[in-house]
Amino acid sequence: LHGNQKEKDKCESVSSYTSIGYSNEMGMSLASWQTCEENNDISMHADISDDPDAHQWLVTNFSDSSEFLADDCSIIAGGTLTGWHPDSAAVLWRRTLGILGDVNNIQSPKIHARVVEYLFELWHKLAKIRDNLAISLDNQSTPSPPVLIPPLRIFASWLFKATTLPDEYKEGKIHAYKLICTMMTRRQDFMPNPDY
Repeated sequence: LHGNQKEKDKCESVSSYTSIGYSNEMGMSLASWQTCEENNDISMHADISDDPDAHQWLVTNFSDSSEFLADDCSIIAGGTLTGWHPDSAAVLWRRTLGILGDVNNIQSPKIHARVVEYLFELWHKLAKIRDNLAISLDNQSTPSPPVLIPPLRIFASWLFKATTLPDEYKEGKIHAYKLICTMMTRRQDFMPNPDY
């Protein structure tokens, strides 16, 4: 156990020096990194910090979200469970979509239109997933839907902003209006915000 802690401390010091740009001055070798990566006995999940944004995003907010955290949740959502769980999948989806940034900052109207058109297709896939979450396997009972459901209104802010773009973004605006109408005419799990 003491040897593992020593290796863990070495990994932490290597990464902290490298992150602030002292790797050349310290003369650290690649062997230190390899030792840290190859040592499977080190419990790396203890070094993962929880993401307060992920936790906040998953907490129930009936006005704009349908997610809920149980007592036990994955590390990524601020809990202690390791591995692949529904809440970690939800956070991963959120982060993946967040990588795009604000799609309305795209300078090319043609590319913007293609992105908004793809959001329309992606929304339909998420809606189909949502529709199939509570399907009965025996046709005798209706199971309750899971706590974590696809965030069908996740694109709303982008879409509303897209409607305010200049006329050169007309095609993207049309796709945005089409998706807004589709989103709002669908049966809602929770009532939308009054701002909608």
